Amino acid sequence: MRLENGNYVCVLCGAPLEVSETDTVTTIAGSSGKPTERILSIDGVVIHRCELPSRTAASSEAPTMAPKRWLLVWEESAWVARDEVGVVIMTAKNKEEAEKQMASNARDSGDAINLRIEGKDGRFQEERKYPRGRARRTLY
Repeated sequence: MRLENGNYVCVLCGAPLEVSETDTVTTIAGSSGKPTERILSIDGVVIHRCELPSRTAASSEAPTMAPKRWLLVWEESAWVARDEVGVVIMTAKNKEEAEKQMASNARDSGDAINLRIEGKDGRFQEERKYPRGRARRTLY
């Protein structure tokens, strides 16, 4: 609960609460197997109940976008980075420059990105995920 304009309100649902400044005992209780409920009680008397969002409900409301897939490959005379539909993102003369530029682009994009890097021979060398821990493994 929080104090707003001299009145206490529930932090979760915003409902006004009947609380005086001398009441200080509050408890929060939850139960498993049922929707989790927040119970505010003062001296054993329940003054408010509201449902807490469950972890699965909160995660299902969040966007579940699959990470974007970028591919860095050697093509004829330059390193070329393409997105998952084949659009060229950038080109570079050497691999180190290309890797640095792609890492910077991936971080700046704010999206979850899997960057697959191939060698000049076309074989898989490495997969990087940006930002760390956010992009998940994907099959190419």
